[in-house]
Amino acid sequence: MESEPQGIESAWRLAGEDTAGKPLVLTIGQMELTNAYPGITVGRHPQLCERVIDEASISGRHFRLSRSAEGVTVEDLSSLNGTWLDGEPLVPFEPVVLTDGQKITAGRIELTATRVDAEA
Repeated sequence: MESEPQGIESAWRLAGEDTAGKPLVLTIGQMELTNAYPGITVGRHPQLCERVIDEASISGRHFRLSRSAEGVTVEDLSSLNGTWLDGEPLVPFEPVVLTDGQKITAGRIELTATRVDAEA
């Protein structure tokens, strides 16, 4: 007999600090990411984004996380201040595979992406 899953599902956690030094954590569940088309949008505008960062250097729609055949991707949405991955600027609308431990910089916010595995 199979047992029911316990704990949380796998997720991606984006963690850093806001410009005032307060902790900032965005958690995106694997199922939510899989079911969201075209992905999970992060930005300043609450009606346009699934995850909101209330910071002036963040565009209304700044970047998006999506699922692809290669894995989870991050892409800049032609934001004013750009999106950077490990110090390299992303070309707008060109998804790049995200790996555990990489740093996403959006405006003045730096977030470390961490893969959180499901708890058994």
